Amino acid sequence: MLLPFLLLLFYGAWAMPFDYYGGFIEQMIADQLTELVKNDTTPVTVHPSIAKMLESTATPPPLGHPVLKEILGYGDVAPTPVPVQTTWKVAHFNGGSKIVVPAPDSILSYVELSIQFKTEKSSGVLFFWKEDAKFLTVTLENSFIKVYASLGVDATILRSENAVSLYHWHKLEVWRSGKGVLLKVNKQGWVESELHASKSEILERTGHIFLGSPDIQDVPTVMKDIDGFSGCVKRVRLNGKSIVMQSVYATNVSECFQDPCASFGCPKGCISHNSAPVCQCDWPKTGRKCTDLSDTTISAMKFLGFSYLEVDNEDVMSHITGDSLDMAVNFKIRNTTQHLRQILVSGGDVTHEDDFFELSVDNNKFVRFALNLGSGTVVLTHPKRIVEDTWNTVEVIRKKNSVKLSVNGEDPISTFAPDGAEQLNVYRNVFIGNNHLPEGSTDGHDFAGFDGCIISVKFDQTIINHPIQTKAAINIQDCAI
Repeated sequence: MLLPFLLLLFYGAWAMPFDYYGGFIEQMIADQLTELVKNDTTPVTVHPSIAKMLESTATPPPLGHPVLKEILGYGDVAPTPVPVQTTWKVAHFNGGSKIVVPAPDSILSYVELSIQFKTEKSSGVLFFWKEDAKFLTVTLENSFIKVYASLGVDATILRSENAVSLYHWHKLEVWRSGKGVLLKVNKQGWVESELHASKSEILERTGHIFLGSPDIQDVPTVMKDIDGFSGCVKRVRLNGKSIVMQSVYATNVSECFQDPCASFGCPKGCISHNSAPVCQCDWPKTGRKCTDLSDTTISAMKFLGFSYLEVDNEDVMSHITGDSLDMAVNFKIRNTTQHLRQILVSGGDVTHEDDFFELSVDNNKFVRFALNLGSGTVVLTHPKRIVEDTWNTVEVIRKKNSVKLSVNGEDPISTFAPDGAEQLNVYRNVFIGNNHLPEGSTDGHDFAGFDGCIISVKFDQTIINHPIQTKAAINIQDCAI
């Protein structure tokens, strides 16, 4: 008796606009259920929810009851959310971010690429394209821009003339026409190279372009293992068209944020250390914003991981750049968890591609000395482990190509630098407690500043044991002995 009536009502509800008739139909069903409860004893097949309700109560469901909404087939149904598409004018990459877009057909014939970027770390992949054996990638390595290019046979590598600074905007341009490849960064001169051969077969596909990350499944063997880019990208143009940076193509990309040093208010310089601002305080100034003065009496010099001394003493520099070296460091290293080697003394090319020397303590607390006289790098690692928070003496002796390293008077280990050069061409000053950091950050390197105390550094007959003897002494404190 009730079932045909309900079917009729369902049809009416389907045929009539819900917002006008919904309440009317709901009331009719409620009234009919009331009559069924009072008078009808004939079994009928009804919705299980209604049957259960009739067994437990003689009161009809109120208007708006979920049972009525269920049998009428309407109610509040949540729509499927549609992802909001975001387009970034200035996109931020965190090292694990990427934007992947189809490569244009013209990339097989020529490349005219320009990127405006601001980096937070000294290494990362900016632009990556590879299809079959042909590729063109742009990376940041030790603060220098590098381009790797191939037309399927040989590969060429270009490097910018100078390093780029952190937290500043830069523009790079890469051109490839035929076998010629050119690179320009900011107002530096063009760097050019030429590929010697190319594969002539026509590729069916052009592949994809990766911004901020390589295609980890297909990295050319000529490239180093490099992390993703950390920083901001403002504009990318490829072959006359802008690459739109949209969320539909992106992973872990967000809006660009500010330089941590931008509004911190350091009186002189500021560096980023673990993504936080650190003021560069000239000794004897100290404190969060260099507003305090430390005691000028120093028993030993304390380094904090972002401290350094810059030495331009003529006697020291002439000794460093000659054909011999006699250097000794008396220090103790703090007991900290550090996964990078800590720099004791360094000079020359921080990228280690040209002349340099570097004395450091590796993450396992072994002393390491590396040297390049221009014909290749040699590395000595002494087997005597350094004990934290105890005083140690390390000595390096070089006579022409022969190099010796000793730790705490233990038997020295030795090696020979490759033939071809005997003098160390170091054009910058010598740094104690860190490497030269032209980009103004301690982040993103494969090394760290020294965290501990140094009593003295001896270069032949010249001894450095006080900040007053140096050209610059940044964030140096007293280490009471």
